[in-house]
Amino acid sequence: MPEGLTSKDFNVNNRKNTIDDLGRSGYDPDDLDELENTAKELTDTRREIRDTSARIGEVGGEKYLAEQGTPVLDEWAIDNNKDLNNGTVPGGYTDGASRSAPDKDGHSSDFYIEEYKGADARTSSREVQTHHENMAKQGSDAYARDHLLTDPRFAQYFHDHPRLWEDI
Repeated sequence: MPEGLTSKDFNVNNRKNTIDDLGRSGYDPDDLDELENTAKELTDTRREIRDTSARIGEVGGEKYLAEQGTPVLDEWAIDNNKDLNNGTVPGGYTDGASRSAPDKDGHSSDFYIEEYKGADARTSSREVQTHHENMAKQGSDAYARDHLLTDPRFAQYFHDHPRLWEDI
């Protein structure tokens, strides 16, 4: 690593400028090629770790819901959404959704919106930008409302299940 630089200088957003600056400063072109290749490999590895962590959270979340007697609804099941975003749920979409088991009259009183967490297993304490609610903390009412408005699967699900819409 060149003196005075950090891995952040070689991330996907800064890499080109950093390499160009080093080239103008007289760094050997072969060393710069090696640095650039290493930086690209690091970016790819971090992406793979992030995606693996997300997958762990999704699989664990679905297993937990099933164990609680509120299995994830088919419309949100991981295996039914592989085409959305390289196998993971895109931003603005809800990780999972489930409903309470219908009572003897066929009514469900509860509908759950799930936020699966990967390897770090924590909901962010920072507010995040939402599409319709400005800034909101993960897990807050505003965050859930934003997902209800942003994820098109909700509108379709409640259209297909009007009784549940009325029940909740």
